[in-house]
Amino acid sequence: GEAGDVDRIIAMPLHRARLAERGFNQSVEIARHLARALGRPFDARGAARLRATAPQVDLPLDARAQNVRGAFCA
Repeated sequence: GEAGDVDRIIAMPLHRARLAERGFNQSVEIARHLARALGRPFDARGAARLRATAPQVDLPLDARAQNVRGAFCA
């Protein structure tokens, strides 16, 4: 859709252990810039991570959806 269909931009949160390991959340950085470019609010607390998941990059495409199922809530 159009940018006009977007109410806000949210970032997908990292698990606290992964955030400590990496030192930053790349999703936050991307979402912040996208929100600015679209002129939409950035919501840093719009989603929460409920459990840790395996890194997506290590999984085959067909296993990725199952990996994150139930890992987030709004």
